[in-house]
Amino acid sequence: MKKSWEIFKEGIWWLLLAYVLIIPFYKIFSSSFSSFRWTVVFLLTALVVWEAIKGRLSNFPLLLPMAAFVGAILLSFWHSVDPSMGVKYLKKDIFQMLVIFYGSYLLMSKRLGRIKSMVWTILLSSFLVLVAGLIHPRFKHGRYSATFQSPTKYGKFLDLVLPLAWSSLWLPIKWWTMLAVLLAAAETAALVFTATRSSMLAIPTMVGLQGIFIGHWRKLAVAVLLILLIMTGAFIGGGKKARRILYRFKGFSMAVVEKRKYMDTSLETRLEIYRTAWALIKERPVFGWGYGRKIERSIVKKLGMDWYVKRGVYPFTFHTHSTILEVWLQCGLIGLLAYLWLMGAFWCNALKGWRGVRQLGEEYFALYLGFLGGLGALSLHSLITSILQLRHELLMMVFMASVMALVTRGKDEKSPQEP
Repeated sequence: MKKSWEIFKEGIWWLLLAYVLIIPFYKIFSSSFSSFRWTVVFLLTALVVWEAIKGRLSNFPLLLPMAAFVGAILLSFWHSVDPSMGVKYLKKDIFQMLVIFYGSYLLMSKRLGRIKSMVWTILLSSFLVLVAGLIHPRFKHGRYSATFQSPTKYGKFLDLVLPLAWSSLWLPIKWWTMLAVLLAAAETAALVFTATRSSMLAIPTMVGLQGIFIGHWRKLAVAVLLILLIMTGAFIGGGKKARRILYRFKGFSMAVVEKRKYMDTSLETRLEIYRTAWALIKERPVFGWGYGRKIERSIVKKLGMDWYVKRGVYPFTFHTHSTILEVWLQCGLIGLLAYLWLMGAFWCNALKGWRGVRQLGEEYFALYLGFLGGLGALSLHSLITSILQLRHELLMMVFMASVMALVTRGKDEKSPQEP
């Protein structure tokens, strides 16, 4: 019986890797991916439930803040303008996020070597994205979007992946670390063409912090020089499309410093949306308008255009371009506090465990910094966009689970042990 259970878990693990591999291509595979996705989610649910039945629920990380956040979402249904939408996206998004997080954690915390397999699956996925984007390059409004619907979605993907790929630079030179660094270099060049300003600032910052934290000063200087050379080369060799990022930074400075209008439409649109979001939040500050990825459309239908006209605000129908505002708008102050508790608890646990992770060896410590760097870059980006609106939240759960698995093994073991 025990052997059969181990075989079952091994099968789930390989299905999970396949799932992570094709996350960026979910739009391409469409219904086929949906069937496969739910099969993996069902099997991971069975694994999580079995561990809970066996009395190991108390060992799950972030259990209380995660329960508080889900509870706040459920509470928002009672005041929702569209409860059916909340139920739909609770199953479609939140349930999957929970299962992916705890299922991945259970599988990786038991066998440390699986974390390496997960890293290479993520890097292979990003490589396939890059290749697909080169074969069929997609530019939207002059910005590179690879296989994604928009450049910003590609930028958020790179937020997670690039610091993880660059983390191989801190390790001894081997053929596989060189491959990871080459991929990081290629994706850094692609980042220039996406013209995603927040990613352009956040990712090098995270890579720099990795080097400072790990203490490889010479390699940090090499990393900084490489990133600067790659970006400069892309600017010079990429023509007008690559230089679009410079125009966007220039437009931002003219809009902020010189107060000139129509210099940065992205900034101006966000400011209008923030004004509208704040007006809506003031109407329902405690319980919110109800959870749902497209709840803003239901709000516009319920209130009507007159409500917006009287307040001189813009009726948006997508999202608030800020994860903080998005959670507050949908789930109220209760949901916002629960979300901040969840994120704060994760970062506190992750950072407190760094000494234990370091005891696992230099390779695992570098990967730990890579995962944290990706989550840090995405967190900075989340201040001006909503990370709960896209498929990146599923990959984010894999990153968080990987960090928690490393922290757990760091606490349990004084020296690394391979399975």
